[in-house]
Amino acid sequence: MRLDSPRIRPLEKGEWNDEVQELMKPFASQDRVFNIFKTLANHPDLARRWMVFANHILGKSTLSDRDRELLILRIGYLCQSGYEWGQHVQISRRIGMSDDEIDKIVKDAEKFAEEDQKKKSNIESKNSAEAVIYQSEKLIKENSDKVPEEVTSELQKEVDDLKSVISNEESDSEQINEGIEKVNLALQKFGQNLPQQENDPSDPTNTDDKSDEDDTVDGEYKEV
Repeated sequence: MRLDSPRIRPLEKGEWNDEVQELMKPFASQDRVFNIFKTLANHPDLARRWMVFANHILGKSTLSDRDRELLILRIGYLCQSGYEWGQHVQISRRIGMSDDEIDKIVKDAEKFAEEDQKKKSNIESKNSAEAVIYQSEKLIKENSDKVPEEVTSELQKEVDDLKSVISNEESDSEQINEGIEKVNLALQKFGQNLPQQENDPSDPTNTDDKSDEDDTVDGEYKEV
C-alpha cells in the first residue's frame, strides 16, 4: 500500500519560508509536524485552506471520534492510501478502538469491494450525465432558433430520457452511459445543423480581413 518514495517531497524545517514557518507554529510547538504538513509546505495557500478543513473534520464535526475514524480508515483502505491508513490506525488506537475493530474494516472493505466499485462507477457515470445534460440544455437555450425544430426536439427528448434514467436509483452505470451516448449523438447532429459563422475571425481560412487596408505606410529600409 505504501510507495517506495513520495510523489511530492516533504520539506524539512530548514527549507520552510517565513509563511510556512508561521503556518507550522502550532504544530512545531507541540513537536507534531507530520509528513502531511511537510508535504503541504510546498504550497502554503493549499496548506492554509486544508488546515481549516482538517481542523473541522478532526475536531469540530458532529461525528463521534469513533465514527470519524471508522469513516477515514475505510476510505483510506479503499483508496489504498498507506499514509492515511497508517496515521489513522494510530489515532484510532488512541481513542480506544481495538485491533479487532480495525481488522474488521479491512475484511468489510474486501467483502464489499465489488459492491463499492459498482457504486463508484454509478456515481462517476451520473456525474458525466449531469455534465452532458447541462451542456445540452445550454446549447438548446442559446441556439434553438438557429436549427430545425425537429433537431432541437430530438436533442431535448434524449436529454429528458437521460434525466429520467439518472433519477431512477435502480439505474446502473451501463444504462446511464447508454443514455449519455444517445445525447452525444443528438448533440453532434444539433451542432452540424448550426449555421456557420461568416467572417469568423478565429477561422484561419478566412481571408476577408480588412485590417491590412488602412493608411499605414511601410517605412523605408535604410542601411546604417
